[in-house]
Amino acid sequence: MKSLTLAIISFFIFLITLIIFNRIRLISSKQTILHPLLSFVMVAPVYFLLYFSTSGSLGLFSPQLLGKSLLADVTNGLLFYTCLCYGFTDFLIKTTIAPFSTDILFEIYQSGGKGLSESDLKVRYCKDDSDKGLVLRRILFLKKFGFICESSGEYLVPKKAMILAWIIQGLRKFTG
Repeated sequence: MKSLTLAIISFFIFLITLIIFNRIRLISSKQTILHPLLSFVMVAPVYFLLYFSTSGSLGLFSPQLLGKSLLADVTNGLLFYTCLCYGFTDFLIKTTIAPFSTDILFEIYQSGGKGLSESDLKVRYCKDDSDKGLVLRRILFLKKFGFICESSGEYLVPKKAMILAWIIQGLRKFTG
């Protein structure tokens, strides 16, 4: 129980660091996608510090609820902390990088090194004039966060964003 309680406390510290990163204006918007990973890595040692510097029961739990194995208890808490952070980050990414944006990113990635023009993307994603604004907003969003870059009128996936495009491709193959 101690490990789970400390994992929840660490998760709240993780959320606070995300808010702080979001408030700091010195960090460029292209780096905001890395904030959850950076926060996770920064707070993981805090979990260990909390675990090894507090009493076994935290003054809250009876001895029957405490784990017998130190390694198992620490690992359970760390896994729970990881799941909380991953679940929140997954939710965050799915709500900010909408599936439509990932579709566009994936299409540009699939084009190889030649890239796709704005008109190519409009042909693929616009059924009528009302869709053009959405495509343009998604292109601007992907450019703002550094997922795509423009070169000679063609949109390309830069090396930094290749990992995300590769993960999307792998997930699509895995999920069908």
